Amino acid sequence: MFFSRISTILGKKNVTFFNVKRCLPLYALIVPIAHCKLPKEYDEKERKRIEHFDRPQTHEYLIHQACHASVNSASELLMQTTFALLDAGQEYRKALSHMRSLLNDSLQRTINGLAQPDDLEDMILEARSTTEELKKSVMNLQSLMKYVENLVEITAETAFIAGTEYGCNTMSDRLHSAQREITEDSRKTTDLERECLRLHAELISYSPQQTNSKEE
Repeated sequence: MFFSRISTILGKKNVTFFNVKRCLPLYALIVPIAHCKLPKEYDEKERKRIEHFDRPQTHEYLIHQACHASVNSASELLMQTTFALLDAGQEYRKALSHMRSLLNDSLQRTINGLAQPDDLEDMILEARSTTEELKKSVMNLQSLMKYVENLVEITAETAFIAGTEYGCNTMSDRLHSAQREITEDSRKTTDLERECLRLHAELISYSPQQTNSKEE
């Protein structure tokens, strides 16, 4: 019946069909399919995927899988928060550098007894306002980073207790790497802040002297 239907279908397409049932036993068609094997060059990822689904879905295995998912999610949050904090710190330092340049210009003019441009004071006030806004953004991200660090530490501890030491080690390494980058970035920012404060203090100290000299 099966072979007669195939003959009818192929006959409609002007294909000559011989008697397969007579020339080739049925087991010859089935056996090669039933005993086919994957070639040696079969994709390694596909092989692992098949092995993954062949594993017994025990509670321990499912807990390990959930730990791996938690580690990946916490790592993504750590990475994105770190990038945001570093970018915000860079923008803040740009504003600090601009204000340092303005303060230094005003200080040098004051020391040398030169007239201050009319818009210089306004530019300093505007730069100070910009730096304060950017500093708030940095501080908000720093507060968020503390919670992210706590989450990462808890995730690492949970992975260790669940028996996934690799996930624990991975989280610890990524956290330490992020903390090193943030510490170095904060050091650069602190140096610029101190430089701006120093210039501002010197500018204030020279202003009364300049005023007294003009009165004399």
